Amino acid sequence: MNKNPHLITYDDLIKNASDRLDWMERSYPGRVKKGDMLEVWATRQILIQKRLIKLLTKHRRNPEKDLFEVHEGIKVKEEKQ
Repeated sequence: MNKNPHLITYDDLIKNASDRLDWMERSYPGRVKKGDMLEVWATRQILIQKRLIKLLTKHRRNPEKDLFEVHEGIKVKEEKQ
């Protein structure tokens, strides 16, 4: 499949973010145990990645909405939990 490298879709972004999240969830616990990384920082990075995936997925479904508006909606829902 010859794909134009400059053509990046939401699916490409979501897949890349999901792959990175999988890698983070596999490698960060070991790095925390070794002392290479603080647990607080590792947890924060994983949560940021999860929020990014949610944001991209929601925005893909409704691209007319402003990204910041979508982000605020996600943030409000997570704060209520």
